[in-house]
Amino acid sequence: APDSAMRVLQKMYNVNNRENVSECPIKHLDERNICRPKSPTKRTIRNLILKVYVQVYILFRPPLLSMTLLTTLVTFSNMFGYVHIFKVSTYIAYCNHQHFRYYGMGLWLPELLNRRNENASLTTTLNTNGAACLPEFDVKLYENTIVIGIVALFSNLLAGWLSDKFEKRIIPLVTLLVGGISTGCMYWVNSPLQYLIASCIFQSTMSISNIALGSVVVDLFPTDVNAIAICTAVMAGRVGA
Repeated sequence: APDSAMRVLQKMYNVNNRENVSECPIKHLDERNICRPKSPTKRTIRNLILKVYVQVYILFRPPLLSMTLLTTLVTFSNMFGYVHIFKVSTYIAYCNHQHFRYYGMGLWLPELLNRRNENASLTTTLNTNGAACLPEFDVKLYENTIVIGIVALFSNLLAGWLSDKFEKRIIPLVTLLVGGISTGCMYWVNSPLQYLIASCIFQSTMSISNIALGSVVVDLFPTDVNAIAICTAVMAGRVGA
């Protein structure tokens, strides 16, 4: 009934905008203008592929093209190498040839922490001269990885609380800025503890920004394509990761 639908719309307006229901721009519903749903189209693989193609086509043409490129670039850059902190193997940690550098900052955090005691800088690489990797490992390598991972886990829980306290677009902006500053601080810290703190801040802020970016992307696109938009952005992020 129109009255029931009107109450639902007013409640949605109140929850989403945190304003009184009297401010809702929709004042009444006319039942005569209600469109009756069409008979459902037969669900086939061809129709599904066609529907996806149409939505992707809308994303990659004006006026949504610029927004699509921006969101995919941000998620790609943000997740570039981020998840590799959980994939650090002892082989990479001790045989870091130059062709591994493209994995990103997250991959090298445990190794950089481990090598601070050896007076190695961020630009120092091992001269292996064809030597095989040593089978011994430093336990600190795993301890640092676990600490950073635990801090990042709690930051995921914090992201849910922050989403109710601040505007959605502010959260990724601030967290990405703080993450960039913490990365720059890694060049000037003097102790392993300071380096670990900067690394934890970096991973935590990147984790929060990843979650916040998803909610921002959904709000930036029309309802009929926001699902495929978030899928495209996440896919770009996974490619970067």
